[in-house]
Amino acid sequence: MKEINKLLKDRKQIVFLDFEGTQYTQEIMAIGAVKVSIDAKNNIKKNNKKFIVYINPFGEVGKIVEGITGLNDEFLQENGTTFKKAIEKLKKFVGLKYKDTTYVTYGNFDKRLLHCSQELNEMENDPFIATIYENYMDFSAIFSKFVKDNKGQQLSLAEGLKVFKINFVGTEHDPSDDAYNLMLLYEAFVTKRGILVEQYKTTLDRFSHMPTPFIKLIRKLNKDKQITYEDYLKFIEEEIK
Repeated sequence: MKEINKLLKDRKQIVFLDFEGTQYTQEIMAIGAVKVSIDAKNNIKKNNKKFIVYINPFGEVGKIVEGITGLNDEFLQENGTTFKKAIEKLKKFVGLKYKDTTYVTYGNFDKRLLHCSQELNEMENDPFIATIYENYMDFSAIFSKFVKDNKGQQLSLAEGLKVFKINFVGTEHDPSDDAYNLMLLYEAFVTKRGILVEQYKTTLDRFSHMPTPFIKLIRKLNKDKQITYEDYLKFIEEEIK
């Protein structure tokens, strides 16, 4: 996979991340992570224990977010730490190779949450957070180029796993479980090429943002397994009638 190879060039470690944020202030209130080592082909060699830390935010959790995550203000007041200490714990979990690590999330909303918490806690110059930004990968952006739903929309993490016949492990919106399942999706994506090829063919078949002759060629190729130059000319002529 060219894009992944480019982003992971010479890297030996990935940290899969998931943040849960408050409803209104959009602060991080929980961080989940899984650290893995990878080989020269970017396959996972070894994964470590899941990491989780809770944060006591400035703002309230919010009823909608509470219903989704199961986290509430009382729990975070009792079990949460400060954002600064949580970041220190995450850095310790990542280890000495934190500057040579790629940080992977599913979607870019986690990045927004990190930015909001960074500003509210006056940590704009924190070198570890800067390293996360510099070595960041939104895996959903790569995944959705090859696999979409039947309306051409991006799949959720759980839906992406189902493509590879993998059941979600744990509880959705538990950040450590989300990070672990993101690792499983990445692993399936880079190893189960047969399934990925078939899914990409289906995605191309549904793609509607190419010139019509190309769309017809792809659909015919997927259906009949072959196309000819005459087919190409026919679809062009149909388009310009």
